[in-house]
Amino acid sequence: MVKIAISGKGGVGKTTLTAVLAHLFARDGYNVTAFGSWVC
Repeated sequence: MVKIAISGKGGVGKTTLTAVLAHLFARDGYNVTAFGSWVC
């Protein structure tokens, strides 16, 4: 199992990076669950 956490300031492409990584892992046969959370 691979777990990856991505954090940083807003507007730097974290969601895009997460979606791309999830797609690549899924394409290679891994089971992927991507979760997004924004704290106000």
